Amino acid sequence: KQKELKNDFTNQNKSREILKKRAIELFDLKDDPFYIRLDNKFKCKLCLTMHRSESSYLAHTQGKRHNKNIKKRNLAVDNKNIIQTDHSFFDNQRNLSKPAYKVTKAYCKITHKKIIFIEVIYEYNLPEDVPDYRILTTYEQSIEKPDNNYQYLLVASPNYVTICFKIPNLLIDYENQFTYSYW
Repeated sequence: KQKELKNDFTNQNKSREILKKRAIELFDLKDDPFYIRLDNKFKCKLCLTMHRSESSYLAHTQGKRHNKNIKKRNLAVDNKNIIQTDHSFFDNQRNLSKPAYKVTKAYCKITHKKIIFIEVIYEYNLPEDVPDYRILTTYEQSIEKPDNNYQYLLVASPNYVTICFKIPNLLIDYENQFTYSYW
């Protein structure tokens, strides 16, 4: 019985290794729409997870969580197609939606600091789809010429286009009562 168990265990390991090798050979990261490389880390835009290596990312793409999120995304896209046929307010049925946003600038007379209030509205997000944001320096982006006077706030959420705000390159006070994010 122990020999049979060992053989089963070794056969399972061999089949896992074969599947891993096939996935690495067949999977091209350039074609993956959810793959983002940030410095020496790898991010899955769909699941909002960070990975230390490409192999970790590839293992993630074969996992339950990633596959579950792909199914959710496909279901959301299908639901949008149904809504489009009923109401016809989506321009392109397969594209990701653009979120609505509102930007308000203010000045605090007490602290003598500038305030930017950015409200991003994700109308069709599921409760478990939590948006993510990141602040980039002018040298991390490749769209515009580097300008030391600005930095960039990127906001991303599943099923939506990532949006970017060009904000002044001033020190952000994270300990202030005005610095918060609510999803």
